[in-house]
Amino acid sequence: MRRTTLAVTLTALVSLVAVPSPARADEELDCQGTVRDLVVSPGLSTEPNSGVYHARQQTGTLECGTLKGTFGMDGRYGTEDPDSCQSGGEGWGVFVYTFEGEEEVRETFTVRFGPNTEGTDAGHFDGEHLSGKYTFTGTEGNCVTSPITKGDMSFFGTLTR
Repeated sequence: MRRTTLAVTLTALVSLVAVPSPARADEELDCQGTVRDLVVSPGLSTEPNSGVYHARQQTGTLECGTLKGTFGMDGRYGTEDPDSCQSGGEGWGVFVYTFEGEEEVRETFTVRFGPNTEGTDAGHFDGEHLSGKYTFTGTEGNCVTSPITKGDMSFFGTLTR
């Protein structure tokens, strides 16, 4: 009887250990955000160039599902060839975002954008966890008589956690 009880107990313990726990699927959250006063230097114009863009620290907003936080970014444009309002372009950057009660996240991304029409351009960005589409509207400059050196960006995307 003692051997039978021990065998049943060992079998039960082995079956508990041998059953793998279910894998946690990546969670995908719909996101939206804004960044005001994104600085572009030397600015997008009719003359192709390369430069930098940045938002001062995390002054933007980010909402993904029920998560709310702050958002910022820095990067370069014209990384493959000089970009202009008429040609569009490409670049890369670093997102910095923090959701309430969580640690700051830094993530690199690539970006592509189309021709800028009437001071507005649209494009897409791809990061390891955050990807989506954006629009950028110039608030300083118009791309025809002066370079666009500042603007507001809004975006929609998906965050995979």
